[in-house]
This record gives sequence, structure tokens and C-alpha cells, in this order.
Amino acid sequence: MQDYFASLYKTTQAHNLQRNRSMPLNFAREEDYDCFCAMCGGVDHFQQEYPQLYALAVNTRQHYVDHYRDSSAAKGFVDSCMVNDITYDQAGQKLTSFGTVCLTQFALRMFVTLTLYDGNNIIGCNTAFGNGHKNLTITCTVEQVNLPNHNIKAILHATWEFANSNLLNSYITESTLLTSVAEVIDHIDITDPVHKKSGPADDIGVCYARTPIAAEKIDYSYPEARTPERHQKLYLDNRGQVVLAGGYTFDRVKPNSVGIILNCEGFGGLFYNGDAPQFQAQAGGFNWTFNQYWNNYITESVIAGNRAYKFDMEAIFYVHEDNQEHLLKVSSYPISQPSPHYKQISKIHLYWGCLAEDTLVRMADGIARKIQEVRIGDQVMANTQGMPATVTNVWSGTDETLYCLRADNDAEIYATRDHPFISRNGSKPLILLNDRDELLMEDGSYSRIKYAYPLAFGKRIFNLDLSGEAHTMICNGFVVGDNYAQGLAIDYLNQIENIDVPAEVIAESEKLSRNWQAAIKEVLNHEKY
Repeated sequence: MQDYFASLYKTTQAHNLQRNRSMPLNFAREEDYDCFCAMCGGVDHFQQEYPQLYALAVNTRQHYVDHYRDSSAAKGFVDSCMVNDITYDQAGQKLTSFGTVCLTQFALRMFVTLTLYDGNNIIGCNTAFGNGHKNLTITCTVEQVNLPNHNIKAILHATWEFANSNLLNSYITESTLLTSVAEVIDHIDITDPVHKKSGPADDIGVCYARTPIAAEKIDYSYPEARTPERHQKLYLDNRGQVVLAGGYTFDRVKPNSVGIILNCEGFGGLFYNGDAPQFQAQAGGFNWTFNQYWNNYITESVIAGNRAYKFDMEAIFYVHEDNQEHLLKVSSYPISQPSPHYKQISKIHLYWGCLAEDTLVRMADGIARKIQEVRIGDQVMANTQGMPATVTNVWSGTDETLYCLRADNDAEIYATRDHPFISRNGSKPLILLNDRDELLMEDGSYSRIKYAYPLAFGKRIFNLDLSGEAHTMICNGFVVGDNYAQGLAIDYLNQIENIDVPAEVIAESEKLSRNWQAAIKEVLNHEKY
């Protein structure tokens, strides 16, 4: 595998990689194709030991010869590969790095390597292999490393095959250890995104298309602004300031070193493509400001708008005194060692509603009230026994499509595809219900589904957060889930909307994994990786 490690390092040197951005390998380019083949032991070994994977590589190479184009600025959800962290524990002399791969689809096969270099010499490596996954994380640790004055780099290389594509996607990204030089940051103050109304242990709440109701736990509200394809445009503030240690003065930010991404497991990542951020010197340090509009959009707005995103922003800057690179990092990902240049923030949660605005909610006093008129602090009837539950938040938005669901008892409701209903077989999202299902009604009886069909809607939709353990309410006579239950329904949909992986694909992946583990031990000649 020495050829692979050397080729991978050379490939990153040949490309001007941007911080927090991964770069696709172009199999039509000889050097890129050779780098991937080296990962599989070289062309001859590759063809003999992993014939299916080799056929994919050959097909991908031809496809890239005919169709490859350099990627433009990523819009909507895209596949993301990141080196989240590379840190050094001086007391324990331990070097640690971890990375994340977050895909937009399930992958039949996925191979990830995370390699640590000192200069161009490999000092550590680990691998992660998976079949039928959307996400993988990987960690690499090397002990008994004596820093500083070493050029430490982490390179993540991720390759995957989407089902029915017959093509490989292979991406690389890198990060350099910058904590071995003098730490120049005293502390970081975040202005946005921060908790404004939500609790410190909660996700930072963001909603679109409405003005928050008083006392709602929404930290940021942005207008509804759709692309011609009806995707919601992505807005999110990001500002803050850095206080430098005594004796240091801000100089400049390194070009192409600034990157921001929101990663959402099960959907992929959303990149900031907006105007260049502003970094300005101030007394004792500097501040930064990004444009509120990311020049990007959120596809599948309602579904993806009830999910938590991990925020990650990085920038490399210089100070006048040493002219060396220093790191600023603000992230929802935890770091392995505390550091002044790092500030952890909560995840970002995007919300939309999911029941039509005229849906009648049974209140605790027995009165039916339109869901658009329900407010925080109101009490609703949570179950057929009349148990009350307090409304702790109200969420709203719009959707172009709702499903009209009617039961045999003529009860009817309009809801989004992922809204949960209570059937004899437990809670199910609407999209998984069929005419054999019987749904729980407010009088305690069950009524079979007569029909459910999609229709154009284009009006406001709502959902509620409720106190207590039930997480259900009564709407138009149906017992349905609240916003928390809808999140569980989306998780369930993500789990079942997976793929069947052929046994021969799994066997080839396992063989490659075994061979890699043996090769790493041989190359490094120790067990510390």
C-alpha cells in the first residue's frame, strides 16, 4: 500500500483543495485513476482480486472520458466528505483525527481511508467500509508522537457506488494540524447562530415563511423565498469575533481557506455559496460576517425541514507577529481536545409544519379549535382518555402537496406524507398506510382507511410540540402524532427506504477490508492506528 499512500499525498499536492470542501477524483485523469487503483493494490492485483470493483472503475473511467465536467458551486443537498478535526494532545503525545462522509443516497458499497502524514511520510491510517449506508464516520489515532515542528496533514479519501448507477464516486479532502505552532486565540465569541429563545441544551431553532408567535422557541425566522423549482432558499446568519492573545495583531485571512457547511444525516450537506465573507480587524482581534443568504436552497423542504443539521465553519488566518497559519473553527461537531481556536455550538434545527391550517384540534376542554389558532401554553387533548398536554411550540410553513385521507367513518384530514397516524399496528407515517390499515379515532374506535391521495395545496401547514410522554393529539377526529412523533416517523422512513445489497458485493467489500487492515499493520509496523 505504500504506492497508494504516496499517490494520495501527491494527488492532494497537485490540486488546490479548499478548506471544508472535498474534490472529486477524475478517473479520466491518469494520476487520479492510478491513485484509486493503488488503493486496491495496483491494476493487476485489482483486476484479479476484486473483479466487480475493477469493472466499475473501468466503466467509471470511460464515463468520465465522455462526460466529466468540473463541478460548479454545489446547490441543494450534495454528498459531503470532511476531515472534521485534527488535534494533538501534548500531555499524552497523541495525535487524533476524525472524518465524516454524509451522502444524499444509500450506497451499495463505500470505502473510506483516513491517513495521517508527517511531511510525505505516513504515520497513521484507518479504514471504514460499509454496504447500504448513507453515512460513515472514521477516526485515526497515533500515539507517542513528539510535536511541535512537524508538518502534520490528514487526508480523507471516500469512494462509493450508488445503487443502479454502475459508477464510482471518489472524493478526497484534507486538513492540516495548525495547533503545533503558537496558539494565538484567547477566545471566540459567537453572535450568530446562537440560542435566543431556545434552551442551551436544545438545538438552535430556525423556521421559514412566517413570523414567530410570541414566546415561541424559535431563534431565527426567515422569509419564504422559493426557487423556480419550488425549493426553499437557504438563509442563516453567521457572525462573531475573535479575541487574540496579548501581543498578537490580526493580519489577513488565507484565500480559499474559508468554508461553511450544514450536514444533515440522511440527506447530505448544504454548502455556503454566498458572497465572500468579511473579516475585519478590530481592537484586540477581528470579527467576521457572512451573507445571510447562502446562495443555495433546501430541496424537499418540508421533509428536510424537520431535521437537525451539524454546522461547521473553518477559516485560516495570519497574525502580523509570526506570519504562520492559524485556525478558527466553529462547529457542532465535538473536538477531541479542548482548544482556544475552536468553539462548539448546538446543532441547527429547521422546521416546517405538516397539518392543513383548517385542521380542527380537540382542546383539553373538549372544544375544537383550528390548528392555526392554537398558541403556546394552550392545552390539547392528548389521547382518547382525555389526558391533557400543554403546547410548548407551534410550527408552521407551506407545502405544495398534501394528502387527503378519509376513513370509513367519513372523517377526513389533510396532512403531509410523513405525518404519523396511530393504527392498530402502532404509529405509521401517512405514506406507509394502505386500505388494510385501521386508524384510531377520538372515540376509541378504529376505522379502516377508505382512500388517501395527493393533491395540490399551497396553503399554510402547522404542527405542535406537546409536553408529556404521549406526543399525540386529536385532529379532525383522528389520533395523530405531534412534531416530535413526526421526527421519529421521518427517521423510520429513512431506515426503511434502504437498498438490498447483493451478497457478492458484501463479500468483495469484506475482502478488501481484511486486506487493508493487514496492509496497514505491515506498512506502519505497529498496532497504533
